[in-house]
Order: sequence, then C-alpha cells, then structure tokens
Amino acid sequence: MSRAAERDPTANGRLRWSFDGATFDIALRPFGSGPEILFLPALSPVSSRDEWQAVAEGLAEQFSITLVDWPGFGRSSRLPVEYSPTMYDAFLRDMVGSVFGRPVAVIAAGHAAGYVLRSVTQGDQLWSRAVLVAPTWRGPLPTIMGPHPRLFAFLRRIVRVPGLGEVIHSFLTARPLLRYSDGAHVFPGIPYSQRHSHRRKRDHLESQAHACPRRPLSPVPSIRIEAVSNLGT
Repeated sequence: MSRAAERDPTANGRLRWSFDGATFDIALRPFGSGPEILFLPALSPVSSRDEWQAVAEGLAEQFSITLVDWPGFGRSSRLPVEYSPTMYDAFLRDMVGSVFGRPVAVIAAGHAAGYVLRSVTQGDQLWSRAVLVAPTWRGPLPTIMGPHPRLFAFLRRIVRVPGLGEVIHSFLTARPLLRYSDGAHVFPGIPYSQRHSHRRKRDHLESQAHACPRRPLSPVPSIRIEAVSNLGT
C-alpha cells in the first residue's frame, strides 16, 4: 500500500513518499512562474532530473517547472525494496496529487513516457497535456533478444549476489561507459560532471533498478495507440 506523498517542511524541494512500509526521500526542484509543467526523466543509470535542466530553464520565464527524480534514481532515496511498475504507478498518482492537486502538463522521456501512457490506460486523470520524448516501454535486452523470462529472472538473481553484484554495478556505472551512453543516446551538450553529480557509490544494489534486467520495470508489454488518443489534444 502507498501513502500520499508529503512535502517535507524541513527541506526545500524534497518530498517524503511511503510505499509498502518503505519511506523514500524524493528529490524535487521547483522553479519558474506560470502554468505548471512536470518533467520526468528516463529510468536508467545515466538519467536524472539534471538531464532536463537546460530545457526547463528555457521555459522557466513563462512556466512553473518541477523536476523530479524517480524513487531509486538520481538524488532520491535508493532503498532495498522490490521496484516494480506497480510501485511507480503509485508514485506518479501520489506525487501529482500532493504537489499539484490536479492534472498537470508533463514532459517525459524514455520509460517515463511509457509510464505516462500506462497511467492513461488505467484511467488515472493525471495529465492535462503530455509530451513524450523518445518513448520506450521495455528494456534493451528484451528488445534485442526477445522474451526470455527465465533467463532474465536468472540474471536478476545474479546481480543480487554479494560481491558479483558490486562488480556488475561498478561496470554499468563506470565513467567510460557513462560517457559513451551520454554521447550516444541521452543529452549531448550537458557537462559530464553536471550530469553525473548525483552518481554515488552503491548505497544498495536495489538502486540502479533499470541498469540491467534485475527488475521488470517495463511499464507496458506493448504500446497501444488508444492510450495516445486518450490523452486528448
């Protein structure tokens, strides 16, 4: 069960959110003035709210901007819990309800765009408008290899092995690999030091939940066109 997200009165730009007994400290960055826009970053080891900073600053003179890091990513808490689409569905509902209290315009990248579509198909009234940037709905291995649930479940167990999991995590967050990922498919032009200033040594292996197929975080098995039409114009 989730509990409605609560603003932390002792910390500017933070949100406390509870799910299944775990309480996350969610990193928010509100600024600007005008109609409200929520920016959602992709879910990956190279992604955080910082990837939207330059775009958001260009809109801040005319819009109220909120940048957010997903639970388990960026500067938000990285707790040893079962990360799942159900958890992220609940997070979106609670966060939008607490921060905005009404449907809000959203700009979402990668898997975040998939979760925006998923929320629409579930009947959630969260979005007044939606911009989906490079939307994805499944991870790289299922895309390349096709569905192999037993293999992927085995890989998830391997990553959780003490010692071995550390090695895999270190490889996936190594500076050369992150530099390659940055230049290949994220946001070129943002300095490496700024984009990965949130990068920390592993707090829990549960943190980089989408780094490899450790958790089934793909928001939907396939994209459904009717979800897009339900967003309106």
